[in-house]
Amino acid sequence: MRNPGIFRIVTGCALISLAACSKKDDTATEAASAPAAAEKPGNTGGEKIPGEKDFHAAVAEKNYSAAVERLMGMQPLLASPEQRDHWSGLYGELRSTLMDSSDKDPKAAEALMQLRAVRNGR
Repeated sequence: MRNPGIFRIVTGCALISLAACSKKDDTATEAASAPAAAEKPGNTGGEKIPGEKDFHAAVAEKNYSAAVERLMGMQPLLASPEQRDHWSGLYGELRSTLMDSSDKDPKAAEALMQLRAVRNGR
């Protein structure tokens, strides 16, 4: 390289253009999530994700295999980052419940194995 100053200028321009592109992507993401947020108040009963009530009912009834199925059934319905975060919280809640119950309840242990297998794509 004959002129390191030109290299620095080109590198700087490239970094600035990448930063500008990422800002456009963020605004596009916010614009895309706005319709999902507008639909959210239409949910009845305070469900953030469709099927959440059924999931909580299955956990309360200790029907753990149904809870795993319902949780995984909600995953394709996630439309916004808030829903994805909420789903992740539900996943963690179920995993903790199953881990705590798996020592005493063989159905919880089986559902925990099912949850891990589905999550790992097996």
